[in-house]
Amino acid sequence: MVKLIWILPLIIASFVNASLLIRSDTLERDEEGNIIARGRVEVFYGNYFIMADEIIYKKDKKVIIAKGNVFIEAKDENLIALGDEAKFDIASKIGYIREVSGKYRRFYFKANDFKKVGEEIYETKRGEITTCPPDRKEALLCFSRARITDRYIFSFNNVLKIGKVPVFYLPIGILPVGDRRSGFLEPMIGTDTYNRVIYRQPLYWAISEDKDATITFDYRSEQADGIELEYRQVLSSYSKYSVNLFYYREPPLPGLWWKGRDMKEYRRDRYRFKMDGNYGGLRFGVDTVSDAYFMEDIYFVREKETVPYLLSYIDYHREFKDVIFTFNLKKFRDLTLSDSGSIDKLPEIGIFLKNREIGKGIFFNTEIYYTNFFQEKGEKTHRFIMRSEFNKGFNIFGIRDYISFTHINNYYLPYGDSSYESDNLITTFAFENRIPFLFSLEGDVLKKQALFEVVYTYQPDTFENPQFDVFDEINRKSEIKFRMSADTYLGERQILGLFMEGGYNYLGSYFLPTDGKLIEKKLLPLRVALNFSPVKGIIYTQDFYYDHNLRNIIRLANNLSLTYGGASVGVGSYISRNSQNKTVSDQTRLRLGVNYKGYFINTYSNIDNRIERDLFKRISLGYKSPCWSFSIKYRSTWDGNKRDYINEIYLYFSVFNIREFILPLRTR
Repeated sequence: MVKLIWILPLIIASFVNASLLIRSDTLERDEEGNIIARGRVEVFYGNYFIMADEIIYKKDKKVIIAKGNVFIEAKDENLIALGDEAKFDIASKIGYIREVSGKYRRFYFKANDFKKVGEEIYETKRGEITTCPPDRKEALLCFSRARITDRYIFSFNNVLKIGKVPVFYLPIGILPVGDRRSGFLEPMIGTDTYNRVIYRQPLYWAISEDKDATITFDYRSEQADGIELEYRQVLSSYSKYSVNLFYYREPPLPGLWWKGRDMKEYRRDRYRFKMDGNYGGLRFGVDTVSDAYFMEDIYFVREKETVPYLLSYIDYHREFKDVIFTFNLKKFRDLTLSDSGSIDKLPEIGIFLKNREIGKGIFFNTEIYYTNFFQEKGEKTHRFIMRSEFNKGFNIFGIRDYISFTHINNYYLPYGDSSYESDNLITTFAFENRIPFLFSLEGDVLKKQALFEVVYTYQPDTFENPQFDVFDEINRKSEIKFRMSADTYLGERQILGLFMEGGYNYLGSYFLPTDGKLIEKKLLPLRVALNFSPVKGIIYTQDFYYDHNLRNIIRLANNLSLTYGGASVGVGSYISRNSQNKTVSDQTRLRLGVNYKGYFINTYSNIDNRIERDLFKRISLGYKSPCWSFSIKYRSTWDGNKRDYINEIYLYFSVFNIREFILPLRTR
């Protein structure tokens, strides 16, 4: 309906202060000096082209009247309008168009009567608008009358029709005009397990050209009522920030939604504060909540309801000619209530000296880091790292050979309640030798590429140092790995991809990829990854680890996808075994989707074969057209802690593909 406001005023306003060119079969002047054009009349006026059966230009009154099959088209083709009669008073800048219909951009419109009654003030009667094409008017927004200013639309007796059936009525509507005008946005009305009624009403506030805000009033019949504020401001082309503040007030006594929870987290006054911004290479953010259950109770989106933690951070990155400087601070707000807690970086400062040539073909780079690892319960350590790498490439008898030598220095200074009573300095080195072989073969139809690589890695010692990230993984190593990657193309389409990796550890031990346990054997697990697509629409992938010592596949992931027309089917599985050769994960995934003439159904299921339960299943069905859509989505998630399913049903409704209206009907 907002688009209709600008369609007709453009037609009227365009006839002001522009040159007038008339071309017709006959052109005459009557006794009063009026110019009358008849028969295939064409008028070029400003940015518009006009056609009509008859056009009268009353020069003394500066009035233009168009009659019969009036056609108006903008030169940029964004506007096309048809009407029975139009009148424009150039002097007073008012006028009307009757029985007008047409298209503005992707919107089709129609109005019985449209008038300009004042400066930037318009009135219209019996109007409608849609994004449906003329031959498929499946959804219409109709109103009996409306008054339009340059800032707002005041419409009356609004009715939304799907087909010929009225589905929604609003007696009075106040809507903003243009892209950035203050006013009410579309509300959300719904119900769920704990609330008979939920009503959310957002209000948009266009403060200025560089800042705006959205205020949302949230009413829930049983749970907490609240208000949300989202403020956004652009400072320059490379800097902006936003602030989100949520405040909710719980009932005097805890409701059913608090059953089975840790009551230490209960708050009557609940909030979330979130701020994000950037200024050049600086990024920053603050995100915190009053309690661990805030996200689960307030949001309706599954991804936000189940988020495990919130992150406050400062990131700064600055790159110079030879140096990269980084500053990183991360503070987590754990929402899982686990005993281990999260590991914060308060802060981490890094300097990287870029790779540069220091001798004949010899290159050198260095990275230096200081990190303060902090946990509420657990290790607290200052860590200093300095790693210097020398690398060089050789060409021996046409074979490329790359070697690198890295000097490693890790220094740990624990504090607080730490299991490490004193400082710990680690000094060691790592050596790597890599020899790649590249092959390619091109035919008229098929093209093949293959890379074979031999990599030897040596590291002399294993240390009992704190473990925070990959920089702390310093273990004795003397191993050789063989890698092979091959691809086959049929034209531009890949039909076969294969990756294989295996190796041998001379020291007689390695860590198992699944559970990280030490295996006292020399032969490393074999990894194979396959991607096979014989014809378009069929894709099969497989990725597995085979352990020679356990004589079993310790990790296996399969997936088969079939697509034809509007139908698709997917079947997948995942199996994982630990160092005791016991199955720790065995899951099957099933997917089905059908789309036919706008109607669709999609299903997904994730089954745990060990406990013989669906961990998650989802079904959605509905209809989608160019101008409206409707769908029902059902989700069921197994809650291992409560030993029960959480079931949810949502109704989605979108009109003209502008904004979705969501009605949640959650049950347990």
